[in-house]
Amino acid sequence: MVCADSFDILNDVLFIGITQNYFFEKYYINKKSDALKVYMNEYSEMAEKKGVEAAAGELYKNNHIWITKLDEYGRICDVENYYIEVKLKNESQDNLRIPMYSFEGQFSSDVSSSLKVGDEVIIDTVNIADERIPYLIQTNATGVVNLNIANKLHGPHADNAYSHLVTGLSRGTITKTVFTERAEGISFPYRERFF
Repeated sequence: MVCADSFDILNDVLFIGITQNYFFEKYYINKKSDALKVYMNEYSEMAEKKGVEAAAGELYKNNHIWITKLDEYGRICDVENYYIEVKLKNESQDNLRIPMYSFEGQFSSDVSSSLKVGDEVIIDTVNIADERIPYLIQTNATGVVNLNIANKLHGPHADNAYSHLVTGLSRGTITKTVFTERAEGISFPYRERFF
């Protein structure tokens, strides 16, 4: 009889625990979803007034939420404070603008000190649809790499889904560097490995 009572109590406790867990999970998800909607509206309003980068920075500074627009390949759009421009040699397209957020990583040296105006560069690209996406930029002295793409193409565990993609090389000279200042105490947003 004691065994049956213990079993009933255990079932009741498990039922209450599972129900409570389910309730709090749904409550938490709904609360976070509602808060995210509010932040997205706030971001949209600020972006119209101050621009997308200022709005994203202010939202992060005030709420520790980073919202940014992504393109169809999952890359950050409208990067106006962290890119380089390269004048290509022997190409029909004169200049290539390269957002540099994806080149931050544990094996890339500090981008802002590695790449300078006037540096001759070799750029390894992967071609997706009609777009060339740079993943390795080398100068005579140093280089920076997007490890996410490089490992999927050539790494020890290369992804077969990428094996059909065409890669290419371009040569050129850096004509402009624009790197964000990091003095505000806001962690640098483009280091997210998700992107």
